[in-house]
Amino acid sequence: MKTFHTLLIILTALVLLASSRGSTAAQQATSVGPIADVSISEKEILWAPRVPYAGLILTIAAPDGTVAPYTFGPGTAPALRVHT
Repeated sequence: MKTFHTLLIILTALVLLASSRGSTAAQQATSVGPIADVSISEKEILWAPRVPYAGLILTIAAPDGTVAPYTFGPGTAPALRVHT
């Protein structure tokens, strides 16, 4: 079960990064490279944005259909803590 949750979190993070990369490309066609550095450990996933932002919303979708949005203000690095 722990492996399943870890895989779910990593997959969600990859999907979020891929979708945010597309929206950034639409705003700035000259932008090249990732918009954030991602650090993954046993206890959390941490994003360090490389671009300025007014705020971020991290949305997690569970297999049962539950959706949990997390809002981060400007200058706050988004992080997702993993509970085992």
